[in-house]
Amino acid sequence: MLNEALDWDQRMSTAIETVERITHEKNVRRMWSIFYETGQALLATYSGAEVVYHHDAVRVPSKGGWAGELEIKMFTSPDPEVEGGVLVLCLATLGDQMDTYVTVDTNQLTDATEAIIPGVEEFASTLQGSPKVRGAILILQDNGNWKNVYWDGRRWINIIYLEWQTAESMGFVFDRE
Repeated sequence: MLNEALDWDQRMSTAIETVERITHEKNVRRMWSIFYETGQALLATYSGAEVVYHHDAVRVPSKGGWAGELEIKMFTSPDPEVEGGVLVLCLATLGDQMDTYVTVDTNQLTDATEAIIPGVEEFASTLQGSPKVRGAILILQDNGNWKNVYWDGRRWINIIYLEWQTAESMGFVFDRE
């Protein structure tokens, strides 16, 4: 249920400030820590329920050289909008230790996301709420770049269609004046 205690502009401003607080952090370990903490807090706030961490629920894909580059953490909580449903949140961080990276799709973040998707879907199929499972993958690179995709239980949807946009420019895109 959308909390409308803040108006649209206040919610947008808070979201932009949150994204910037994470992505502009200079210390990578601190950036990733804030990213994980914020993701869990937002899931708990949205669901209004306890968030469960699933250790090693989705393993780093062996193909593609992701070992040592990618860390994946899976969280679930009851879905407040779907009776008996489950929300799945995959938070992943991507280091950049590779000397050379040749993209498969469009960029390293997209390739990493595509590599994670099968594991997230497999994990979701094992949950008690399946097939009433929906969720998201949020992936943050050590340079502050990020990607997110939403899963409605059947298909993956790129939430930010213009991946190269910054939080500030997305605020401009949605300017209501």
